[in-house]
Order: sequence, then structure tokens, then C-alpha cells
Amino acid sequence: MKSFYDDWHSVKTEEEKAMMLKMAKLAKFISILCSSSSLVMITAFLSFRVVTVYLADRENENQDRLSLYPGYFPFDVRPTPTLIMVNFAQVIAAYSATICYTTVDAFIAMLITHMCGQFAILKKKLSRLMGDDRRCRSIDEFQRELTLIVTKHDHLNG
Repeated sequence: MKSFYDDWHSVKTEEEKAMMLKMAKLAKFISILCSSSSLVMITAFLSFRVVTVYLADRENENQDRLSLYPGYFPFDVRPTPTLIMVNFAQVIAAYSATICYTTVDAFIAMLITHMCGQFAILKKKLSRLMGDDRRCRSIDEFQRELTLIVTKHDHLNG
């Protein structure tokens, strides 16, 4: 996280800032897409399961078939108040787990897009360093800029 902060606060040119903003927008899009699609899927599954449980014959069903997520319960879930509480707890747990898993996935996507942006910035710097104006630079200035690029590359790889 410190590297993110440092990268955003050490932007030198508008081109670098534009590249970082482009990658940040991509990460935001991926995050929203992952979150919304996973929440839609969990809602669809729970809706289907609610209909299935509602249509089940309570007298002929095993007690684990009456809950949204079938499992072993050390108590009878057939009484309506107990069944409602168990199913409500399972809905809360399902959405909580979905949010947790999606958050981790979105964070990893953000890390990857940030790294891609940083490597793209390094590529631009290296291209500029090797561009047409290289004859105007002294060898010391060239080596200093190349050292900064290599150091940043090593930092990103480590």
C-alpha cells in the first residue's frame, strides 16, 4: 500500500498521471463488474433455493433439505421460527462471504492493473531515454536516468 501511495504522489508528468488514471479506471470497472455479478449470482441462487424450499413437502423432506444451504443441524429446523432464523442467518452469511471473496479478487485485480500501469510508465521512460534526443544528454545524465528506471523495475519485480 505504501508503494501505491508513493507511486501516486511521485507522478512527474501528465502522461504518467494519465496512464495511472487509465489503469485506475480499469481496476474500478473490474471491481464493480465482479461485485455486481457475484451479488446477482448469489441473489439468483438464493431466490431459486427459496422457491425450492417453499415448494417442498415439509412432512416428507429431511430437515437439512429445508434450509437454503443444506447441512447437518444438531437441532430440528422444522418449526417455522427456527427455520426462518436458520435461513436468515444463511442469507446473511452468503452475502457476507460473497462480499469478502469479491473484495479479495478486486484487490488483486487492482494490484495487477497498478503494476501494469507502472510497467507501461517505465516502458515510456525507457523509450524516451533511447529516443532521438539521446545525443543531447551527457553520459552521466543518461546513466542516472537508466539507473532510476532499473531501480524502479527491480522494485516492481520484488
